[in-house]
Amino acid sequence: MARRTNIKNSSDQEWWKWFLIVFGIVVVLVVVKEVTQTKSAGVRGTISSPPSNQPVNSCEVLAATSVPRKIVSEDPSMILKDLVLSHPDREIREDMFRLIDERVLWLNLEDHGLGGGATIALFMVRSIEGKGSTPIMHISLQAMYNPQTPKQLLQLIVLHEYVHYLQYKEFVSQYGEESASKEFGPLRVTDSLSDEVVRVWFKREVEAYDRECAFAVAQGWECFLDFCSDYKKTGLVGLKRALHAKFLSTGLPYVPGLRKLKDELLR
Repeated sequence: MARRTNIKNSSDQEWWKWFLIVFGIVVVLVVVKEVTQTKSAGVRGTISSPPSNQPVNSCEVLAATSVPRKIVSEDPSMILKDLVLSHPDREIREDMFRLIDERVLWLNLEDHGLGGGATIALFMVRSIEGKGSTPIMHISLQAMYNPQTPKQLLQLIVLHEYVHYLQYKEFVSQYGEESASKEFGPLRVTDSLSDEVVRVWFKREVEAYDRECAFAVAQGWECFLDFCSDYKKTGLVGLKRALHAKFLSTGLPYVPGLRKLKDELLR
């Protein structure tokens, strides 16, 4: 009897020994799996997190993904049509497009410099044979064909030049087309301008940039134009300062008057 008991106890001990070994293996496997998953998650988190130099502002993210932009056509008039018809501002999509379509507002696609301190677009009134004084928006082909020029920037500039067209129409209604053609006509570098001309010109530019930047901020596009980033932070006062500083570096005939009237213009 004692021998049987010893055999039974030995069998029981063997069973518990194997149970503990298996249980230990299971615990080790579970721990290893948890550690592996934690490390893997950490690695995935490191990869998916943006580098510290990546833009975090929504406009900067949009800007980073908006270039190079897709050129919709080899025909520059089709590129411009796309810019106008896809514009977020209804007035541009409808009224400006109608003006262009009805040839009330003419377009001149330039393959060389625009002059007048402009790099992408410029509004002025010129005399066209058989039509007389005509409002024209000059557009840089280089900017339109350059895939590194964001579509949002081009659409902001289109809005800016449209504001100048509205200023021209208001002037026509008050003083007539003949006076308007002189007021909005091309300038020569040698032109000598009165203080009042400089005041009016600067006021018009501020008005156009004010609307352009207000729209940019509303759309979340302010980073596409330095002036508009400043405008978002400092408002109209900061915008005036930035514009005044820029215009002083253009070499335009307005420069002497801008220097002379600085304190007045920046009030």
